[in-house]
Amino acid sequence: MHDPNDNLSHRELEILRMIINGFDRESISRKLVISKLTYDTHRRNIRSKLNIKNQADWAQVLWKVGEPGESTARAESSS
Repeated sequence: MHDPNDNLSHRELEILRMIINGFDRESISRKLVISKLTYDTHRRNIRSKLNIKNQADWAQVLWKVGEPGESTARAESSS
């Protein structure tokens, strides 16, 4: 799986973080003032760029991306 921070545009990262934080399609579209079709395009691009095929892949992305500073906190807590 590719590193999300290297492959995604700023907008795609923004949408990915919102997906990870539990926002649904309608909420993301409304908050970012984009159409649902634009959201669908971004989500499709995210899946393609990160080679996401299933829910397990989404879980790996969740772990890799998280919120800024979150991966550092996880690393420190597991030490």
